[in-house]
Amino acid sequence: MTSIKPFGLRIQSEIELPGCVNTDSTPDVIIRLGGVPKNLHNPKLTLACTQVSPDSFLLSLDNIARYLVENGNSITIEPVAGVGEEEIRLFLMSSVWSALLLQRGILPLHGSCIRVKERAIVIGGYSGNGKSTLAVALMQAGYPLISDELCGVTISENSQPLILPGFRQVLLWKDSLEKLGIESHGLLQTRPNIEKYILPLEDSDTIEPVLLGGLYILSVINTPTYQVIPIHGISKVSMLVDSTYRVKHVGGLGLNVLHFKQCTGIAKSIEVKNIERPTYPFDIPALVRVITEDFSC
Repeated sequence: MTSIKPFGLRIQSEIELPGCVNTDSTPDVIIRLGGVPKNLHNPKLTLACTQVSPDSFLLSLDNIARYLVENGNSITIEPVAGVGEEEIRLFLMSSVWSALLLQRGILPLHGSCIRVKERAIVIGGYSGNGKSTLAVALMQAGYPLISDELCGVTISENSQPLILPGFRQVLLWKDSLEKLGIESHGLLQTRPNIEKYILPLEDSDTIEPVLLGGLYILSVINTPTYQVIPIHGISKVSMLVDSTYRVKHVGGLGLNVLHFKQCTGIAKSIEVKNIERPTYPFDIPALVRVITEDFSC
């Protein structure tokens, strides 16, 4: 199977990926099943499950698979016997794909992205703060969802940041599905015995890069009210750095200078705001109202 999506890449894969469109063009990325070494030669960065060098990224997950990403154009996966494709894809489309994007010079932001008129808006924040839930609620309110979990940002010829539409699915916990009025029956689980589900998205008319207009960081604090707080100056850069998916991998890939340059350039072009929401209750309609009112300001 060859694809012109996601992230504008033509992909030839032995693992089925959501949102793929067949094409006869030469692939930009090849994903194959095969043997993967247990260690990289002389890695620049070693963490609990990862080894990173400028041209290679190795992710080793007991009971799931080993993944090797090389030169921004090749991913080799060695699955553990008996592991289902849903589990293999879960890590392929997150940590592994973020390493591939970094190798290709594309900035991976951790967040969900919607389209507001002709611009893309990324909703970031710590895992569990509700960014995917908010993005689906906004989609239900009429704002197309461009990407979830991993948002790829590239820079245009006139130095403008562009969002590349990503995978056509959203991962949601069962309680979030219930809050959104979506039935979990019939949806695949991301992993056995974990009540997090894969919500496939319909094909989108957003297939071309979209100008990035803003970044909202969703924060959960002990407050009874909602606030939207603009961020200025060097703090905008810090927010973009902190929002980079698996930012620790940047140094191991030898991309510190490029990464900082990308974040600095993007910060000059977009608005960055912090959205504070109460810890409890998670009032989705109220949060949608707050953010959509800010869109119209």
